[in-house]
Amino acid sequence: MACCQQRPQSSWMSWFTGVSFKKIEDFRDLRNGDHIAVDGVSSTAGLGVLSLWHHGIYNDGCVYHFVGGSKGNAGICKSGFMEFLRERNVLYQFIYEKGKCCSPEEVIHRAEQIFQTGEWPGYKLLRNNCEHFATFCKKGKAYSTQVKEYVTGAVTTIGAGVGVVATVGAAIAYARHNLAQVQAVTTMMMMMIDDHNQ
Repeated sequence: MACCQQRPQSSWMSWFTGVSFKKIEDFRDLRNGDHIAVDGVSSTAGLGVLSLWHHGIYNDGCVYHFVGGSKGNAGICKSGFMEFLRERNVLYQFIYEKGKCCSPEEVIHRAEQIFQTGEWPGYKLLRNNCEHFATFCKKGKAYSTQVKEYVTGAVTTIGAGVGVVATVGAAIAYARHNLAQVQAVTTMMMMMIDDHNQ
């Protein structure tokens, strides 16, 4: 699923956004308006193989989420909870600091309104994906901590590797060994340029 994101880092995410997450052991613990995510989706999408999460907003046994494999066919849908899980049994609930998100009623109203009108921008991996939709419903501001975490991690890894490489031979060996990371960052940079130019 192209609208998915890499697994978030809880401590960094909590510090940056006031949001943390927890694994849900009993699905009956879910409440209307919860921001949830499922684990276990794999994607290559030119970024190497990633373990991804797919985000949505829970409401009365259904989930509002942003789906679609390309910019052309992406949209907000309302699926049954079991369809959203798609045989994955690992579910996470995002916990927002008190006073830092909208009421459950407001969250559901926002998700339902977007679903009914279809008024949501097209899919862009780095600027408008399923996490952007879920955070917009919860806080009125669309963002993706996972995109930021992935870009920061990839750039840091490559930067650290380049700093250690001292000879041309070692640089070639390093580049061959880490080609997937270099390709991932290059692809993301090109997508950012593409997103910016649209």
